[in-house]
Amino acid sequence: MQKLARGSFRCEQITGPTKPALVTLSIAVAFVLLIGCVNLANLLLVRGASRGREIGVRAALGAGRSRVIRQLLTENVLLALGGGALGIALGVAGTRAFSVLVPKDVLQVQDIRVDGAVLAFAVCVTLLAATVFGLVPAIHAVRAGLMNALRTNTGQSSRQTNRLRSSLVVTQLAFAVVLLVGAGLLLRSFLLMQRVDLGYRGDGIYLAGVSFPRARYADGNRVNAALSDLLTRLRPNPAVSSAEVSDLPPLSGGGDQDMGVNPIGVPAAPGRPKSVWYRSVTPGYFAAMHMKLVAGRGFTADDRDGAAPVGIINEEAARRFWPGENPVGRLLQSGDTQNSQPLTIVGVVASVRHDGPNQPYKNELFLPIGQLPSRGITLVLEPARDVASLGAAVRQALHDVDPLIPVGTLDPMAQVVGETTALPRLYATLVGLFAGAALLLAALGVYGVMAYAVAQRQREIGVRLALGAEPSGIRRMVLGEGGRLALVGLVLGLAAAAITGQLIGKLLFGVSAHDAQTFIIVPLVLGAVTIMAAWIPARRAMHLDPLVAIREE
Repeated sequence: MQKLARGSFRCEQITGPTKPALVTLSIAVAFVLLIGCVNLANLLLVRGASRGREIGVRAALGAGRSRVIRQLLTENVLLALGGGALGIALGVAGTRAFSVLVPKDVLQVQDIRVDGAVLAFAVCVTLLAATVFGLVPAIHAVRAGLMNALRTNTGQSSRQTNRLRSSLVVTQLAFAVVLLVGAGLLLRSFLLMQRVDLGYRGDGIYLAGVSFPRARYADGNRVNAALSDLLTRLRPNPAVSSAEVSDLPPLSGGGDQDMGVNPIGVPAAPGRPKSVWYRSVTPGYFAAMHMKLVAGRGFTADDRDGAAPVGIINEEAARRFWPGENPVGRLLQSGDTQNSQPLTIVGVVASVRHDGPNQPYKNELFLPIGQLPSRGITLVLEPARDVASLGAAVRQALHDVDPLIPVGTLDPMAQVVGETTALPRLYATLVGLFAGAALLLAALGVYGVMAYAVAQRQREIGVRLALGAEPSGIRRMVLGEGGRLALVGLVLGLAAAAITGQLIGKLLFGVSAHDAQTFIIVPLVLGAVTIMAAWIPARRAMHLDPLVAIREE
């Protein structure tokens, strides 16, 4: 049991951040599969109706109903296996293509690939879909009596079969609406996320991680001396425009740190936080990151070890600790005990989104790195020329300080910021592709049903035209039938989308799961596509030659 619990906990750790998205994508894939299967069932119904005479002859020659059904199912399975093989090939190619869009941390953990388990699952789903969705058309094909099958023309079908085909098209349209609404919501969410002002500089600077080993830098004074030496060598270098330090820069992932605090002289209030997220920075860090100082002063070189402890809080912390008051000059007791010396708030900076555009503001406390040194730091660098010269300058300066400390790669801040929206971009792209495939399949379904309906009613249309009916009236009749199917599918789909919209609520940012704009645009798009799909059969019906149509019947 303990092993099972540990395994479950580890699985939750790995999939936890992406679990809502995985559920949503799985549902989207299931919808596309269902739409494809429904489309195939519709085609098989048409094919079965056209083979009515053949099936009747087989029955007359002694073939039992179960034997004919087995034959039709065998044909369906062979057809599905061919499609499944093509789908697996496209899946392998698609996996390689989309792995580029997956963030590196997710890609490394989940190791996306098509393996034996995936292939086995694909084959099982293919066989199951072929059996389930091929069974109803097969039963319909053999349900008609022997004499009825022999008497009926191959182009005719029963009203029951027509109603079934129409129901299948409505189902396709409803599923397509759900996917289109989901894709629209995710796309709007991603676009809004792109426009969020993070509150700090997102381009033109580079980050480089440096770690001073505990064995040689156990004392804070040694860390401060090494850090001061490193910055002294970097800042005069002609390849470096500016060099600052933070122990925890924005978008650092899950390495955030907090400390217990208590504002001195402020009575306890419900909802007041008991801790703050803190970061150690150099005096020029705020200017380098373009973080706005809204009150008080910034850090100076005098804010070092041995001086009076000072700190700078963000607006969120000021609002929560000293609501409606000026926090500059106030005292904040830090640490877990009351014996530590309180620090004085000397400034307030604008709140920024340190964890990404879709994350809320935190109450934050900035401390001078001279008073709270850290062995693990990040250099915030602005190049004066090219990045290669900047990298060489960093490596040389660090080698001069301590040749045993390696320097990591220079990561562009723009890339770090871009990775925060990588997963939302991936979700919107994938669901958008699924929705596009669903829209195409639904359009093909409408076209197939309307084209078959026109072919079935060829004699009726010919008689109408021969009796003087206007071609435009025939067009309106065909488009009206397609429009009714679209209307029913849209209503059912919008109702389902309103119910299932909560499933992607955790993936949305700045958009409601019942966003009115999306729920208006999707019906317009799907309605236009449906009318276009029905237009070709309608146009064909307009140009029928009455004599030819009647003679063929």
